[in-house]
Amino acid sequence: MLNCRSLTHSMLQIGGFSNRWLFVGIGTMILLQPGFTRPPWMGQILNSAPISLEAWGASCSLRLWDMRRSRPNHGDAAGMPASAARS
Repeated sequence: MLNCRSLTHSMLQIGGFSNRWLFVGIGTMILLQPGFTRPPWMGQILNSAPISLEAWGASCSLRLWDMRRSRPNHGDAAGMPASAARS
C-alpha cells in the first residue's frame, strides 16, 4: 500500500508522508484491531479465538522464510543472470 500510491512516480519522488490520510487509516486500524480480536464476546460473534505468542512467532518466522525464498535473483554486478555466471 505504501509503495503503490502512484502509477508514474516512486515513493521517493512523491514523498513518504505525502498522504496523511493513509497513515491516519493505518493508525486507526492498529488501534481498532485489538478490539476485534481480544474481547471474548467478539470471539463468539466472529467465531474466532486469540492465538498464542508461540503461534505468532511461528507465523512471522514462516513469513520471513517465505520472503527470503521467493526473492528474485537479480544476478551479479555485471547484470549477468546467476545461472549463466555459474556455467
